[in-house]
Amino acid sequence: MKKYKKIGRFLVRIGLGFLAVAIIGAFTPTKWFYSQQSDCNFPIYVSNVNNFHTEIMVPVTNRVFDWQQHLNLEQLGRSAERYEYLSFGWGDRQFFMNAAFDPISIFDVLFIPGPSVMHVWGRVQPKLNSESDIEIRKVNLSESQYAKLAQFINNSFDRSVDNKVTYLRQGLYSDSGFYNAKGTYSALRTCNAWTAEALRIADVNTPVWTALAPAVMKQIDCNCNRSSINSHLASK
Repeated sequence: MKKYKKIGRFLVRIGLGFLAVAIIGAFTPTKWFYSQQSDCNFPIYVSNVNNFHTEIMVPVTNRVFDWQQHLNLEQLGRSAERYEYLSFGWGDRQFFMNAAFDPISIFDVLFIPGPSVMHVWGRVQPKLNSESDIEIRKVNLSESQYAKLAQFINNSFDRSVDNKVTYLRQGLYSDSGFYNAKGTYSALRTCNAWTAEALRIADVNTPVWTALAPAVMKQIDCNCNRSSINSHLASK
């Protein structure tokens, strides 16, 4: 009995140690200093849904990147011609597409690595609402930073032999869709870790530990001016 108690205490200490490291990592930025630059004319938005899932919103088109050359926006709903922005999220295919929040599904998504999916959401403009369950942070990027970000997102789609993205079905909303994605989802590479990878490519600061949405949102910073707003993106 004493032997099992010692093992139990040892496991508890290991768990607390991992928790402490995770908390420190969530509050520790990957960068401490930035050289300021002024050519930050390319705004993007990072959204945090219910402190659980983050996505990146970028313009449908600008002089750097035109998503209409890569995606059929009509697959995202009847209002495709009105979309000004696209919101991109990456996640576990089964969990994301089935919106399954039962204990078994949550255990599977955390501990059993699985294939991933891209969620693309056509948007007009962020709708401001002080009582929002969606936090949005605006980040201004330079042209080169934006180009790197757009290319990272574009490269996250798993393409067919003829270099076409694969549309799977309607997404979580009437104006969104699911697409095949590259990479394997696991507890070590979550949806928020994907968001952080994309932001780091664009020289935007992120935490050392990126598994949780609030940690990613807290550390967002770059060498361009930025602002933070709270918003509610009401689905139609």
